[in-house]
Amino acid sequence: MNAEVASPRVISNSEINSWRNCQRQYYYSYDLKIEPIDGRKGRALMIGNIGHWTKKRYFQHLLENPGDFDGAKHIAMLWLAMYVADGNYDIIEYGNLVTRKLHTYFDYFPQIHPGAQVLEVEQFHQVDLIDEFGYGFTNDLRLQDGPIIYLIDHKWTHDFWGQIELDTKGAAQLDKYFWAMQILDIPVDRVAIWEYRYRERGVGPKARSAPYTNEEQFRETDWVPTVPAMRNLMIEQVKTSREIVNHRSLETIEEKSQDVVRNIGTNACKFCDFATLCLAELNGEPIIEDIDTNFQPKTYDYNETKDTVVVKEGAANDRDY
Repeated sequence: MNAEVASPRVISNSEINSWRNCQRQYYYSYDLKIEPIDGRKGRALMIGNIGHWTKKRYFQHLLENPGDFDGAKHIAMLWLAMYVADGNYDIIEYGNLVTRKLHTYFDYFPQIHPGAQVLEVEQFHQVDLIDEFGYGFTNDLRLQDGPIIYLIDHKWTHDFWGQIELDTKGAAQLDKYFWAMQILDIPVDRVAIWEYRYRERGVGPKARSAPYTNEEQFRETDWVPTVPAMRNLMIEQVKTSREIVNHRSLETIEEKSQDVVRNIGTNACKFCDFATLCLAELNGEPIIEDIDTNFQPKTYDYNETKDTVVVKEGAANDRDY
């Protein structure tokens, strides 16, 4: 990933989603610029992070050494083993789960994509929307398989997504990516979600003892976004971006704190990494100690004073998703 890639007026897909999920969540993440320490991150987030970081090393090696599938697997799994060995109990648990899945997947991938050519890995792109702001995103993978060029996003899911989740989560993200790539004149024919199912087999007498088949562990879904879908998404993108730009223009952190509202009682609240912090604030409790103990400065963020993305030490390799 390039470090000098974006101006401060670029608004990322993650920033848009955070604002829509809960403005208070946005405040913690983008105004206070904090994130949970690794041991306090949710299970799904940590599994997704570790899986993404490992796959990045696999496909980066294939980008630089086309066809060297064995070398790519060795490098990726070695990094994963070192990361797990240096982690706490939760990281060891999640890392071992990812290890089991990816050890199989890295053997499976050359069988289903023997001639695939990796074109981009974790590449940042930006496109101007209007004069006030632009849209920035990082695609996980751009890959050519035969005559087709795919823009791919990796997803770690407990169970494979149904059509509703593909439409509301996958299409809402990748259709915008596809639109932006067309504007930038970067070749893409189809978008795809590659899912890695992390649910393990149950225990007890009814549990199946046989290992999952490849088709039960990994699934690829691809499509061509439609023009109406992309247009509607970008209209909503501009609307939300204007709200964020107005919020960013507030001068003090106190003004920003008062400007946002909490989205209480929804799934966004239920699975929010800042839920305990938010509840403490609502109860009038001091939060400084909680922040110092359970949170850390974000390792990846836009710099608000320079026309670059500043990637802090370690963040270029270990970006959160």
